[in-house]
Amino acid sequence: MTESAVPTASLPPAELLVTVARWLDEGARWIAVDGLGASGKTTLADQLAAHVDGLAVVHLDDFTRPGAVGWERERFREQVYEPLRVGVATRHQRHHWTSTEPTDWVELSPGRGVLVEGVGASEPPEGLVWDRVLWVAAPQERRHRRAEARDVGRFECWAQNWRPVEQEWFERARPWRGADLVWVNP
Repeated sequence: MTESAVPTASLPPAELLVTVARWLDEGARWIAVDGLGASGKTTLADQLAAHVDGLAVVHLDDFTRPGAVGWERERFREQVYEPLRVGVATRHQRHHWTSTEPTDWVELSPGRGVLVEGVGASEPPEGLVWDRVLWVAAPQERRHRRAEARDVGRFECWAQNWRPVEQEWFERARPWRGADLVWVNP
């Protein structure tokens, strides 16, 4: 199965921003933004944070390690979810799938809502449920070009190691089926 088989709804980006703001106005606190690699999740999350006051963004790339499949759900629960759930500011150290050493610290304050973005975001840690899930779809050719441009010097690693794991997960889990909205990134 390819992502082109995913049923989609197309919205202009500005209308998508309004939709997410409406979700927050309706009481959504935790919103997941999922999609295959290089579909535009991070760019969208950054745009949403710039347009929606009080929206914290958690990038799941910060919760990955070299050689690991998926993201560190328990570390996320302890360092992000639990503190923000009770209204306490928190911080976590970034990790990245290409480096064994952690990098800088990210500080998050409780606010209007939390947007959790990254591959696999639609599958929260055990026992947690997101209020809303947004799936970002983009054609494979476009994702491939974005990944090449974004991951200069690391593209082969992404293409040979991460992409096959991601594709297997996509076909097995069919994560878009649980999304509140499937958005086609223009």
